Parts: sequence; C-alpha cells; structure tokens
Amino acid sequence: MGEKNSGEWKLQNDKFVLFRFVPTMRCNYRCKYCFFPHDMKKSAKETMFDLHSPAQWVDAMWNFSDYDVELYAWGGEPFLLDGVYEVLRGWSRYSFVQPGNRIDTNVSFTDKIIAQCPTSKIKLNCSWHTQYDTFDSIFTKVKKLRAFDMVGMVNFVASPQNMDILSNKYRMSLDELVTRFANIDVYLNVAADFNLVHGDADDPALTAYRQMILRHITRDEWALLHTPRKPGVCTAFRRFFTVYPNGDISPCLFNKVVGNFFTGTLDNSHDDTCCEDCPSIVQYPFRLDNPYPYRQHFLEYVKRNKVHYYETIQHETTMPAAPHDWQLISSQLHRRLNVNASLLERVTARLNTTKHK
Repeated sequence: MGEKNSGEWKLQNDKFVLFRFVPTMRCNYRCKYCFFPHDMKKSAKETMFDLHSPAQWVDAMWNFSDYDVELYAWGGEPFLLDGVYEVLRGWSRYSFVQPGNRIDTNVSFTDKIIAQCPTSKIKLNCSWHTQYDTFDSIFTKVKKLRAFDMVGMVNFVASPQNMDILSNKYRMSLDELVTRFANIDVYLNVAADFNLVHGDADDPALTAYRQMILRHITRDEWALLHTPRKPGVCTAFRRFFTVYPNGDISPCLFNKVVGNFFTGTLDNSHDDTCCEDCPSIVQYPFRLDNPYPYRQHFLEYVKRNKVHYYETIQHETTMPAAPHDWQLISSQLHRRLNVNASLLERVTARLNTTKHK
C-alpha cells in the first residue's frame, strides 16, 4: 500500500483499549442476506447477562479506569436485552470511557434507547433493513436519534434485494438516498454485499457492481476489507479485546485468554504478527499496514469516506463517470448468469455455501 500508508506510529505507548461485547446473537429480524443462520437468531441462548448482572458489569468497568476505554457491541440485536440499556447508561457516566462508542443496531428500539440511555458518547451504527422498515420509518427513527447526537451512520447493504426495493419501490438512486440522510447531517454508508464482492473477480457484471460501491468507499479501504492480508504487525494484541459472558478477555480474532473483566487482569504487554484477514472496519485500523487511527475507528471511517464520496461526485462533474445505475448493473448480472429466477434467489442459490467471518 506504499510508504505513505505507514502506520508505524501505532507502536507508540498508548493507554487505550477497545472492548468488544456481543450481548446476544438473538435478533428480531430475519434478513435474507445476513451471514448468521436464521434459526440461531431465535435459539441462541448465551447472553452477556447469564453469569453477571448489569450492575456487576457496570462496576467491573472501573477495573480499567487507568485506560482510555472505548466500547463496541454487536450481535444479534443488542437492544433486545434490558441489561444493555443499564450497562450503557452506567458505563457512559465514567469519565475514562471515551466518546464515539459504536453499537450496531437495527434501531427497532429507538424510543426505548432515547428514554433509557440517551448519551452522545454512544454512536449507533443504524442499519436499514428494507424487509422490516420502510424508508419513512427508518428516516424518522434516525432523525429522532440524531437529535440526541447518537448516530454514527446509517448502514445500507447494497444487496440485490435492497437495491431492487430502493430502485423500484422508492424510485431512488443511491445518490438520492445519500442526500436524504445528508440533509439531516447523517452519513449513509453503502456496504457491499459479501456474496457479490467475493464472486468471480473477472466477471464484468461484478466489476460494475464493485465500481458502484467504490464511489462510496476508498480503494484502500476496499482492499483492506476485501482482499487477503499479508502477515504483519498488529497492535490489536495490546488494544482490541473481546469480552466474553464469563468475563474472559481475548485479543481480536484469537481465542487466547489474556485477562478477565471482573478480576481486572489484562496482559497486553506486546504486539504480534497477524496473518488473519480483517473483515470489518473495526479491525484493520490496528494494523501497521495502513494509516487509519484506531481511536474512534467508527467516526474516523465516516469522516474519510464522506470526504471520498463528495470528492468523487465533484470529479464526475468534469470527467466521465463509471456506470453506477442499478438497473443497468442488475440487468448485466441477469444476462451474465442467464437464469430466469429472481436475482436474489439466484445469488443465494449460487453462493449459499459462502463462509463468512
């Protein structure tokens, strides 16, 4: 990626940790493109509060008051659990818990979030699931949350189903969707459908799809998300940890136990070489092969890709643009595979064995 992208500065001593929590893998939605099996969304039993109460989780955070702490939570739908509201309310009151804490949510519990844990320290990753929310519904929810400065971005997966609904039901392009949210000062992130981007790299139809996504995300960011990584030094061994329901702490993608949340132990004394891919925007900022900051990774991602999008739009006013009309791309995909079934059904049938991380 070149010398200009060196991240060697990340080796500096920094009293910072990012704790990742998975309150539950249960979910109240059943989106067809989700990587998590639908039956598990209903039957997943392990939760964050099986062994320790919300009050115990709140108190245990004090063990790490010598650090600058950020939080990251996903699932499932975290806000299905009443305990999540209590721990976020309690943790956000600690001065050492930093702003910019990312919580992934489908915003179905918007009013409850505002009522029980309103704080600008939380920045929600608000996903629009078109099977369950109309545009007016998701827009209204996000606008409410934006009034409390609780929105990091709106995430829109450009799956065939979502794109068909956007184009055919709402008569909107991606640019128009971006603009609607920009008008309330909210960034819309256009996320690639992993089923498509991991298809045949030489397929012209999939190339056109990638070009559409690359109007919204930098090429460097795309490479970090979607191409195999070479082994390299990563500071996540010192700074990015998953906390399990029993309190055990493990670094990033590895299962090695290096501490416990409730005893306040944490061995984060060294960096290490990692040869794993980084499938999400939270992970690769800790690597040395890019310049992106790991502090407030979520908001920093929004900043740089927001700039990229508007620079792309300005460039297109003077230079020929790559095709990004969904109807054209969709028809290319249909013709390429010569299948009469719907695009969504075809993609699912073709790639239903794809392994997701």
